[in-house]
Amino acid sequence: MLQALALLGDTAARLSMLGDGRERDSLQRRGEALGVGTRVTWHGTVAEAASLFRAFDVFVLSSRTEGTPMALFEAMAAGVPIVAAAVGGVPDVVSPAEAILVPPDDPASLADAVRETLSDPAAARDRARAARQRLEREFAVQPWLERYETLYRAIGRRGVALVDR
Repeated sequence: MLQALALLGDTAARLSMLGDGRERDSLQRRGEALGVGTRVTWHGTVAEAASLFRAFDVFVLSSRTEGTPMALFEAMAAGVPIVAAAVGGVPDVVSPAEAILVPPDDPASLADAVRETLSDPAAARDRARAARQRLEREFAVQPWLERYETLYRAIGRRGVALVDR
């Protein structure tokens, strides 16, 4: 994302980095070396970080690897436009109708996706709305409970016993 931010030098884009970890110091040095250090705010660990998402123009998930990230669901719930690397479970959660998906480790594509999101806010809002609707339709608690109930009933009809040993 830092490299993508450097490529967005023709915009007023700023980055709010939420979270912390052992790479923070090296990432801060990398941002300085790229000339974007003053455009990045390092918030560290933030309690209830998802409550901040609504203030963002775009949520960017630039991971190289992922499972199914909770932050992605939080961004969907907040109704913020999403740009994400198409890694791990991300494409299972959002499609191109709900987010802009880019290849991992491709700062130019990431920058282009952020630029597109910022330059076409109506399309970005439409994707964000679609993502929130998908979250409510497919990933809310009730649909998941219904799926589990259907699965357990199907197993029960087949006479499969679950044994606790």
